[in-house]
Amino acid sequence: MEKVNKRVGFVATGDELVNGDILNSNSQYFAQRCIDNGIQPGRQVVVADDEQEIAHAIHYLLQDHNAVITIGGLGPTADDRTRFALASALNLELVFNEEAWQWIIALLTSKNLEIPETNRQQALFPEGATAIYNANGSAAACYVPYKNHDIFMLPGPPNECFTIFDEIVLPRLLAENYAYKV
Repeated sequence: MEKVNKRVGFVATGDELVNGDILNSNSQYFAQRCIDNGIQPGRQVVVADDEQEIAHAIHYLLQDHNAVITIGGLGPTADDRTRFALASALNLELVFNEEAWQWIIALLTSKNLEIPETNRQQALFPEGATAIYNANGSAAACYVPYKNHDIFMLPGPPNECFTIFDEIVLPRLLAENYAYKV
């Protein structure tokens, strides 16, 4: 087989990963799914919940990876900084996505929960991004095409990101010829 020169890098975010409180099973899962489908995984970077660290990691991977997948940091709390870091790294504005906001409202309403104002940040995405519905949580994912790169921003909980990866990200990577050529 001849390899295509396309690699996928991963940025997993979270103080809990850096501090060793939990294992980075998400990047492991994604890398294995890539290998299973003939896609070359690249570097896996783990950073704290720090906007500058996340942005730096994204810049670092964009140097020699065609796709970058961020994992985590998409919740409604002050330490959820991935969307802000991604926009900063790409020098793009964050824009409010009404469709994603309606997904959040529907989810929280279906669980008889109040809709805190802090959840509005979960409907912010880098300009030009396509929001991706999360059937298992309030943190929508997104796809951002950027200067011949494919960038995906995924939520951290495995029950959320594994489904999005398998149903949306992996098919997109395969359609964009990330797999080895035969």
